[in-house]
Amino acid sequence: MSNKVSYANPAFADYPARSETEYSGGFLEDDKQGQYVPESTKDRFIRRITGFGGGSKRGRSSDTLVPEGSSRSSSTKSRGRVTNRLTKGGDGRQSHLLGDDDGDDPKSTAASDLARGITIADMLMKGWVYQPGSLLTTVPALRHAGGTLLGIVSLGVVLCVTFYTTAADSLVSPKLHFGRYQSLDLRGAVSLKYANSTALASRCPAIISSALDGPMNGSELPLSQSTCYKVHNSYQPLRDFTFFTDAWNGYRMDTSIPRDQLMRRPTGWTTVGNERYYGVWLDANGSDGLNNVTLAMPHGGVVPSVRNVTLNGLVQPEAQSDFGNIDITASVVSPAINVLCYRLTATTAQWFFASNSSSQRSGTLDPEVQRIFNFDPDPLQAKTTAADDLYLAPLFVSNPPAFNMAIFSSAGYSDPSMYTLTTANTTSPGYTLCALRSLLTPRCSTTYTSATGGGNVTVNCQPDSPSALSRLLPGALDVYQAQFKDISTQLSYALSLNAKDAAISRILGIFATSPAPGFNPSLPSVAEAFAILYANAVVLSSVGAQFGTSEQSVALPTTEGFSAWVRTVEYASGVSGGWQVSFYVVLAGVMVTNLFCLVYFFVTRGWVFDITEIENMFCVAFNSEPQLGGGVREGGFYGQGPRGQQFATAFHADVEEDKFVLRKRG
Repeated sequence: MSNKVSYANPAFADYPARSETEYSGGFLEDDKQGQYVPESTKDRFIRRITGFGGGSKRGRSSDTLVPEGSSRSSSTKSRGRVTNRLTKGGDGRQSHLLGDDDGDDPKSTAASDLARGITIADMLMKGWVYQPGSLLTTVPALRHAGGTLLGIVSLGVVLCVTFYTTAADSLVSPKLHFGRYQSLDLRGAVSLKYANSTALASRCPAIISSALDGPMNGSELPLSQSTCYKVHNSYQPLRDFTFFTDAWNGYRMDTSIPRDQLMRRPTGWTTVGNERYYGVWLDANGSDGLNNVTLAMPHGGVVPSVRNVTLNGLVQPEAQSDFGNIDITASVVSPAINVLCYRLTATTAQWFFASNSSSQRSGTLDPEVQRIFNFDPDPLQAKTTAADDLYLAPLFVSNPPAFNMAIFSSAGYSDPSMYTLTTANTTSPGYTLCALRSLLTPRCSTTYTSATGGGNVTVNCQPDSPSALSRLLPGALDVYQAQFKDISTQLSYALSLNAKDAAISRILGIFATSPAPGFNPSLPSVAEAFAILYANAVVLSSVGAQFGTSEQSVALPTTEGFSAWVRTVEYASGVSGGWQVSFYVVLAGVMVTNLFCLVYFFVTRGWVFDITEIENMFCVAFNSEPQLGGGVREGGFYGQGPRGQQFATAFHADVEEDKFVLRKRG
């Protein structure tokens, strides 16, 4: 054996090598010391922290242990006293700390007795962090190491590492999502009053010039424009009616909707431009052959106002590569169509047929009919003005054939209604009289959600809606719009409702034959069908019209403001769903672990030697004796790996001259 003892451990590089005589007093010889057990990580960490108090670490010590029969030479004392400190460990027992004074000598008997070494299960913990799936292949190691403090911490780190990417992607990575609602005052261009038939016709892209088909009979517009309007706005109502009947097929199959909840009966939708407009039933009631429904639609002027960047400066979806959306709820009036239908007998219906041979109406006016429609009971056929607060009853030229209908539009705007009379039977004729009229209601609000290539526009008429215009203007009331009668009359002719044996008239006649009092649970009523046919005209009538937010009339054209709640889609990070809050635990665990490791490596800098690294473990195992601790080879260690209790076998790193070796503990 050499006269000098040197160590390959870099932790001891700053200390001079000592001769064998220096160890003769209180230390064991190399061949008699069976194991080297280093100072525990916890104790070393505490010592390092307490060493920041100031003064030289070297030479300081507390309780000094001097083995029996040992003596120290003056040369040893001159290099510093060989000391060991006794402290209370976390488990309440005294633990041994190797001091800087003794050069952290690995041959200390006290150090050998106090440390427990490292087991195979301990060495597998780092693999759990690198490859969490390895936990499934090392279940025995988990049983032996999982219950220790280090094992519990390692399992926590494994969970954090496993879910870190998901947590970071959910909470940190910016994503497109709606921000918070903001209360804004927006403005929109207003150029006309609601239901301006001339303006609607003038918007139509006519292919025939006014020179070829000019004004006739004193019309303000060329017939080319009004004809264009009738053609362009006849296909959309029929298309909407198709959507409505499709919705009814689904409604009849959905037994989860109670049939007595009339407000949940299908409404369908209509399309204007690239946006789809959804209506809701504002009112629906009926009994004994009476159907009274009111369909509220979104205001058609909200979308153009939101799209007007000059007026409102809202970021449009196309400005964000078609990924940005706008969600806006506007407190404006909502256009609506009210349809009141009542079933008549053949005798009662005679009151409404014109007679060329008499100036008086035939038959008598049914008192119930007079009350429902608020008709003037005067039988004079030629009467042109109704009594105060009453309406003139319609006079149809002829009795329509079975499953056909007649149209009547009263003169003037005192009565806002257009009337239809549908013949509903062939054998015993029955009739259904309907009054169609439009209104503007402040009981709703309009919501527009833009999207790539279009968007959805809905109306909210819930009684407790905080965004309804009536909340801002408590004095606002429903107001019937008599000028809509011109639009509804033109549209009825465009739909051929007055033509003999028209397909749409026959379908409406079938709806009118329903024997059920009130509303048939299996078929839509004729009142609901009429409301759907006129939904598109209601929305178009509100495009460019006033928002109803001002109680004073203003000169047109102008701009009008309205209150709105706006939120936009933008890139932002954070929680987008309630379940994602749990990922904060993962991010917090990663942060705490990183901070601890930062402090630990700073305090123990220069002392870190990871024996579990592949290259280090190979060198240590290569230098170790085949007979671990002088015993026989452990079964299962060679050729097939450890099993069972072998995961709990403890080892420690020892130093033999200039190399590390691995020895079995105990």
